[in-house]
Amino acid sequence: ATSGGINITNSTTALTIDDFASVGSGFGINNQSTTATDGVTIINNNSISLPGTSGNGISAAGPITVTANGVLSNISTGGGTTMTGFTTSDTINLTAGQHITLGSGGGYADMDAGVDIIVTAGGNVSVGSDTIFSAGNLADINAGGNFELINTASISAGATVDITTSNGTITVNVSDVGSVISAPSVSLTTNTTGAAADITLTDGDVSTTTLVMDAADGISQTASIITANGTTSLTANVANDISLTNAANDFGGAVTVTAANDVFIDDADDISFGAVTTSGGGNLIVDAGGAVDFTGV
Repeated sequence: ATSGGINITNSTTALTIDDFASVGSGFGINNQSTTATDGVTIINNNSISLPGTSGNGISAAGPITVTANGVLSNISTGGGTTMTGFTTSDTINLTAGQHITLGSGGGYADMDAGVDIIVTAGGNVSVGSDTIFSAGNLADINAGGNFELINTASISAGATVDITTSNGTITVNVSDVGSVISAPSVSLTTNTTGAAADITLTDGDVSTTTLVMDAADGISQTASIITANGTTSLTANVANDISLTNAANDFGGAVTVTAANDVFIDDADDISFGAVTTSGGGNLIVDAGGAVDFTGV
């Protein structure tokens, strides 16, 4: 089965693909190999689990597409050893009607440079364990629920990251030292109203040239550090605050605020502002280690 694409369709029950081996040919279940000279397509009207335990994943010369109407989960080893995940020089498409969990056990890594990964979930998207996206990757993540970056997850320098949720929060929650979101362009967006829709940066640092944070509710950070060498655009609900008060933050370009209640921003050195719009009697409170330029306000 190595001369063409590999297609698995299961319309009735949950599909589990386990214990991958990287040698041989064809696509297998239960200790069979997972190498294809063309694309790999897996479709299931229920749920799909891809735990893997041998230290290898799916390898294909063409695009890899995994679609589940239910939950797409365990894209990892599940047993604690590192899995190479999906290997292709083409595009990776992961779609689920409900939740998607990446790297829940041993990891999800080693995509070739230049590979685009498109993640679309009707529910939550959770990303954790080991390097997730590498240099040259385009990560387009769309979650109907919450997005969470956890554990040792990271997005390496040279990747482009666009994360959007339609009905939930974005939480970058990376507890391990050195685990960061680092990319030329980082866009964090929540589009819902009525539900919790904050953007919260907890322990994971964000390092980027262009930073866009657009929250249907508030924007805040705790231990994380933001380094944005270029422009930063911040938007919150007019009734909610923007609070980016880590003294180690470094906003190198102009910071614009299109909507918020009160805005609290700290910077380690100089900081400049573009247009700043707050609602009613909202305040702009700045604590900087250098000069503050309000020319654009």
